[in-house]
Order: sequence, then C-alpha cells, then structure tokens
Amino acid sequence: VVKLAIRVKRYQWLDQFIDQYSVYLSPNFREEAINYSKAELAFSKQNYDSCLQHINQVNFTDPQYFLGSRIMLLKSFYATDALDALSSQLASFMMFLRRNKKISNDYKQTLLNFCSLLHLILRSRPDKKDKVLQKIEATKQKVEGDWLRQVAQEMLS
Repeated sequence: VVKLAIRVKRYQWLDQFIDQYSVYLSPNFREEAINYSKAELAFSKQNYDSCLQHINQVNFTDPQYFLGSRIMLLKSFYATDALDALSSQLASFMMFLRRNKKISNDYKQTLLNFCSLLHLILRSRPDKKDKVLQKIEATKQKVEGDWLRQVAQEMLS
C-alpha cells in the first residue's frame, strides 16, 4: 500500500493510512513498520531530514527493512549533496552485502548492481555519460533503475 500510494503521490492519504491502520499490525514489528513507511513517505516528499530521523528509529529486525533503508539512506545522501557520507556508506554497504551469507544470491546481486552503478556514476566524467547510461540499461538485475538514470543525467551533464 505504501509503495502504491507513493507512486500515485497520495501523500496525505498515506500519512493518515499509516497512522490509522498501524494498530492492526503485530506489536512485534509495528514500530519498525511505521518508521520505515514514514521514512519512505518523507523521502518521496523530499523531506530528507525527516526520512533520516525515521530510518534511525527502525530496529532492523526485518532484513527487508534494513536493506531498503540502506538504499534510501544512499539516495538521501545524494539528494542532500552529502557526497562524502554517500561514498562512505556505499563502500560500507557493498562490503556488508559481499560478506552476508543470509541474503539470497539473486537479491544480493541486485543490490550490488545498484551499488556498483551508483559508484560508477559518482566516479565518471561528463564525457562518459553515454557509456554510463548504456551500462545502466544493460544491467538487468537492479533496483531503482529510473533513479540511477536520473542521477547519471544530473551528475554527468
């Protein structure tokens, strides 16, 4: 529901939905689900400070929340021009992914591809923009392909 509401930009409705229906979630992961959902909502509204505050409140008992929050964190650092923090977090996340044996190989590769493409964008020069965009298109297993294309267009123009 959160992803769909964000996609159609029903932000106010989503905020009310999270508050109203979170009581129906299991108490074991309610707070985590609320904070993760509110972080996604804040990110979509380009309220990066609020996004980071909610990410910091997620306990990460669910691996999907942890992995999704790392992607959101990287995107937030990019959006706020915190490029040193972005580079550091990117390196740390890639190392975590490579060492982690609990994440399925396919999903791990998808996340590593995202990280590799973002790293490529960050270290490329504007005259390599077409090559970078081709590499993004050629990479089949990736998350946030639209976002990566947008970042490549912005940074390499």
